Amino acid sequence: MLRQIRTSTIVLSGIRDLVTGPDFIPSSVAPIVNSCAAALSASKFSSLLQSRNIDGHSAMYWAIVNNRLEALSAFTGFISKLSSDCRSDLRLACIATSNHASFMQLNLGTIDSNYEPLQRSLGCPPDEIEVHEGDHDELEKHKFVALLRFKMCQKRLRITQNLKAEFVAGGRIWWLRIYMGPKRKWRMEWSLSQHSLPAYPDAVVVIEVQRGKPGCATPPQELRMVNRLTDTKFTSLIVPGT
Repeated sequence: MLRQIRTSTIVLSGIRDLVTGPDFIPSSVAPIVNSCAAALSASKFSSLLQSRNIDGHSAMYWAIVNNRLEALSAFTGFISKLSSDCRSDLRLACIATSNHASFMQLNLGTIDSNYEPLQRSLGCPPDEIEVHEGDHDELEKHKFVALLRFKMCQKRLRITQNLKAEFVAGGRIWWLRIYMGPKRKWRMEWSLSQHSLPAYPDAVVVIEVQRGKPGCATPPQELRMVNRLTDTKFTSLIVPGT
């Protein structure tokens, strides 16, 4: 037992140095992580990487916050499924660094429990979410554009009458939802997810319809909605024409 505790302590020390130490060498990541993994059982090493055992956060959290992405990639190879507590910790890391790429790579978005079974049944590819943030000057740094491509959107809405997605922008996690509301009208809502700081954005939502058939004389028009949030609660829009 003492030997196991001593081994875990040594491994944790090595992982701590890797994600928080001053002398980070990307080429040394794989040998160090593999050596640490060999010293513990697979389950114990996975648990060590996900536990909040480094200054109140997990090793994966610090890999994101300190931009040690080589370490983050190496860690994920030894984790079959993230624990709920680790997911929460990593969401905080993505907020702290406004890191949408890692948020998507680690699949940290909160989605409906029926999404993955439905996706498999339909053979639906994953949704695509891109975020483009403004420059770092005072006028542009708070601006961003989020591009969401819902795959098989109409078919999924007909089946579930509900779509939801999350993304990271401006140091916050945002969510957007399309669903069937009262009086059988489609509604769209968006707001901030838990732990995100308040915001009062001017928002423009553009919905691009499907491309028209070849040779169509009148191409389909996009739907543009402008809305200013007056508080930090969600805003709800009724989609025109429904």
